[in-house]
Amino acid sequence: MQVKPLLLFLLFLLFSSAGFAQFEVKGEVRNEKNDLLEGVSILLKNNTGSVRKSTQTDINGQFRFSDIPEGEDYSISLTYVGYTARELSPLRITAGSDLFFPVALQPSASVGEEVVVVAYSTQKKANLTGAVDQVSGKIFENRALPNVSQG
Repeated sequence: MQVKPLLLFLLFLLFSSAGFAQFEVKGEVRNEKNDLLEGVSILLKNNTGSVRKSTQTDINGQFRFSDIPEGEDYSISLTYVGYTARELSPLRITAGSDLFFPVALQPSASVGEEVVVVAYSTQKKANLTGAVDQVSGKIFENRALPNVSQG
């Protein structure tokens, strides 16, 4: 008699998963020179927020998402340092649709500009005014400083 509940449970799993087709979404990312890009950050999400997956491209510029439910609208966001972020949307995944996306990223306009790190932020070197220098602790060793602001 213990076999019936187990059999019913297995039949329930079989029929409940049969109604929801799962697909694989693949793609390839290249730059403006048609070179493959490794390490591009990719985010796939649906409009309802129930599916949210991220990955990076491999050494061959390839990415892959598995077990994506069909019948919803998705967006794919691609980001890479030095390149303009790109978003592909809306993408509807249905049976028989093309699930391979070749993507080309373009360099951002700010590539080549020098950047200076200032405390916890960055600024373009052209916008930086004043002197920037490093001070070691040896300068303050033999000085009497009544408060920190005088240092």
